[in-house]
Parts: sequence; structure tokens; C-alpha cells
Amino acid sequence: MLMNPIRIVRAIVTNLLALLLPRYYLQITGQTGRGRGDTDPLEVAEYYYQCFLDYIEQMSISLKELPEFLKGKILLEYGPGDTPGVAILFYAYGAEEVVLIDRFPMLSLNASNIAIISALIEKLPPVEKNRALGIFQRTGDPQSGFREEILNYRIHSKGLSCLEEAVDIIYSRAVLEHVADLEASFSDMSCALKPGGLAIHQVDLKSHGLHQKSILDFLIWPSWLWYVMYSAKGVPNRWRFNKYQDVVAKTGLITTKIKCMGMASLQDINEVKNKLASVFSDVSDEDLRCLGFWILLHKPQEPPK
Repeated sequence: MLMNPIRIVRAIVTNLLALLLPRYYLQITGQTGRGRGDTDPLEVAEYYYQCFLDYIEQMSISLKELPEFLKGKILLEYGPGDTPGVAILFYAYGAEEVVLIDRFPMLSLNASNIAIISALIEKLPPVEKNRALGIFQRTGDPQSGFREEILNYRIHSKGLSCLEEAVDIIYSRAVLEHVADLEASFSDMSCALKPGGLAIHQVDLKSHGLHQKSILDFLIWPSWLWYVMYSAKGVPNRWRFNKYQDVVAKTGLITTKIKCMGMASLQDINEVKNKLASVFSDVSDEDLRCLGFWILLHKPQEPPK
């Protein structure tokens, strides 16, 4: 692969900017935590609602059962982005509190995000809508901000909660592929969960637009150079399916479901197989092919002996 020196220099400069001035970096890049696709509030609200439905489907819980299931539970979301849409829905359906953890200070109650939140709440049935309206410091007024005892927003440079046996459910969507230290993130998850707690994550292993000709050629860059170019910007850490399984096995968390979503073709594998960065040289073709997955974990009631 031809490494474009202009791309390298530009990536290193912006990586330094993200490291030293993260708020300014967010401003100039316009990151929302959900990509740069839909801008219509109704469409974005629908996106959050679908994410919410995906979580409960993966947990095999119906909307009818959800209020009883969530009653009294504390949830934790890694990487909520600038609008805590899913957290609002979980609270509306019965959660007691949602802790929101992010690396960057992305949460924003600007006019666009208030419109999204309002559209999302309007989608709800009467009981859940009434509960959601109470999430704000002034009931029904998103501009007043969120009640901290309901939505507890925290910033940590490594995206960690640093909690201990404090939450019942942990969830994230397209977040874990961005963390710099998977071991630390899964260890944090294991510590934060109460015994018997659940964790559910969707992980996107694609390049997020950083490939050039082949969808897997972003795995060719040497690890040291990728780190210098991208480590502070929250772009994909590039770890493959096998790495997540290995890390989970070290935590004591039990995998109850794991399912690949989307597979690269054998041609995609062949195009990069002999050029991969050394850290991926022993990854099997099957693990290389996996482009994303759902994983559902639980913490045993008692630690393994």
C-alpha cells in the first residue's frame, strides 16, 4: 500500500490537536458520536428509537416486559455522544438512573439536539412520555438541562466509569472499537457491574471510512504509525473479533451470546493477507472476515473459584 505522506502529516497534526485541545477538536470536526448522516430531528429520533429496540431485542425482552425488568435498575452507557437518546428511552421505560461515560465532552443541548430529544419523547406512549418529561431540571423543558440524579454524565480521559458493583446493565453501540485500551475497558465493565449484571454491546469492526481501496486495507498500516496518526481521535483501534473474545475471557464475565454482523469476502482477505501489520499476522481468516458483532455478557453471582 502506498502511504500518502500528506495524509500522514495531516493525521498526526489533527491527532495532536485532539490530544491537547479536545474541545476545539470536537468543534472543528463537528462530531456527534453517531456519524454525520441524518440531520433531520425526526430521522435522528427514529435512529435512537431503533437502537433502543435493538438492545431489548438482543436481551430477548419485549416492550411490555421492559418496565418491570428495568424497575430500580441503574444503567451505564459508554460513549453516548452529544445526545443521550437511548438513555432517555431507558429511563422512560423504567430505569432508575443512567450513568453516561465519554472520553470527550460531547453532550450538548443546542437547538438541533433539543429538537431531536423533543421528537424522541413525542414518539412515546403516554405513560413513558410523562416519565421522560420528568428527566429535565424543569419538567418538560430540555433547555433546563438533565437532572443529574437521573442522567449522570461523566468525562474520563480513557472512557472509564471507575465504578465498583454499582450498575445492573451496561450497554454501548459502535463504541468499543474506538477505545485505546480494550483490557482496561472490559476490566472497568466487570468492576462496575453488580453480581448478576448484564452487558450488551454492538461492535463495528469496519474501517469507519479510513480504508483506501479494500475494506480491510486499514489493517496494513504499522501499529506505531496508526497510533501516532489516530490514537487521540477515537478512530477504530483495529482490533479484530478474536481480540475481544480473548479480553472477555480474562475478565470473568460470561459470554451468553455473540453474533457476527456482516462478513468481508474471501477476495477482501486475499487482497491484504500478505500485507497485514504484524499484530494481525496470526489472526485467522474467519476472524478477519467478521465486520462487526453483538455480544451479550453477564457477571456471575459469585466470582469463579
